Amino acid sequence: MSNKRGIRSYYLIMEKLEQELLASPFVKTVTYGDISQVDLRKQTIFPLSHIIVNNSTKRTSNDIQYNYSFNGYNRCQQSCSSRSIYWEYR
Repeated sequence: MSNKRGIRSYYLIMEKLEQELLASPFVKTVTYGDISQVDLRKQTIFPLSHIIVNNSTKRTSNDIQYNYSFNGYNRCQQSCSSRSIYWEYR
């Protein structure tokens, strides 16, 4: 398998994963890549799902195995009172 086909397969898989996640009513934004680069400020539309490719292994000349992690994030606000701390999810 040429390196071009490997890269193409990666992007096709990522595109399909993004489509499937966005079809869910629980996801408004999909990001991928380095988790430290995700914009968690108010410009990001929550809830969001982040895809991380942990590794890939070339098993045969026509077979690449990818290992993914999916993280889900929702904006939450910490509210404090004199008696307790609770989380409010929005």
